[in-house]
Order: sequence, then C-alpha cells, then structure tokens
Amino acid sequence: MESYFKRNKLTWIVLAPLFGGWLFNIMMLQVPASGFLIWTINIGFAIFWFWAGRQFAQMNRSKPQSFLMGNLLWILSFGLFVWQFVFINDESRNLVLALLSQLYVVLMVAIGARFYMLIFSPSVIDSTEITILTYILVLVVFAAGFIYETFRKQKKPNHTL
Repeated sequence: MESYFKRNKLTWIVLAPLFGGWLFNIMMLQVPASGFLIWTINIGFAIFWFWAGRQFAQMNRSKPQSFLMGNLLWILSFGLFVWQFVFINDESRNLVLALLSQLYVVLMVAIGARFYMLIFSPSVIDSTEITILTYILVLVVFAAGFIYETFRKQKKPNHTL
C-alpha cells in the first residue's frame, strides 16, 4: 500500500483540492460554522498548495510540462466554472457540474473573498467574481511554490568563510 501512494503521490496531490473541497462541504453541513476553523483550513490549504508546487518542480520533466501537470485539474475546473457561471444562464446550469467546478477552490474561498473585499471594496458582492479571484490565488500559490523550489535547486551552496 505504501508503494502505491509513493508511485501515485503527484496524482493524489492534484486531486487533493477536489477531495478536500468535497470533505469541507460535508463538514460544513455537520459542524457549526466557525470562523477560526474556516480560516485554519484555508491557511492550511494555502501552505499545502505551496508545498504541492514544490513537489511538481522536482519532477524529472521539463518545467513547463511539470507546471501544466500540476495544474491540469485547475485548468479543467476553471474552464468548467467559467462555462457554468459565465456563459450559461441560471436555468440552463447543470447543478452537478456547477458544484464540481467550485469544489476545487472552496478550501481557499475565504482568502479569496477577503482579497476581493480589499481590492474592489464592492457595494454588491459577486460570488462569481470571488470564485474567479480564488482560482487565480490558487494558481499563484502553486506557482510560488513551484518557482521557489526551482530557484532553490539552482542555487549553489557557498562553503567559504
């Protein structure tokens, strides 16, 4: 079993936001909402996703290919979200696809909402805009981990006194 997880570690990392978002939604139905709990989960996921970016930077493939592999589900989920919430009206929306498209970013939506409020200071809050901003934040956090690990590996140690 351990070798299975080792062999498929990157696959599980890519799927983690989707499974984590699904578990988070279930948990929010069972546990009373707590600001501390929500923020802890959001910050914890941001740290995990930075680490995920570092893991994909260590792949033995080209950097663009590694980055795309790490964000394949992001690309699919974002495309699905835009299709369901930007191009399709409410009556035509498929609820299952709409839910799936939001699960990927739900673990960072509190951070996305905070950024949205700071950047735009809106009089009316638009959940579609918040979700799109959260998608961008998820990508930025992954990219930060990826870039950090890429430059960390290239840095040569200085052993002189």
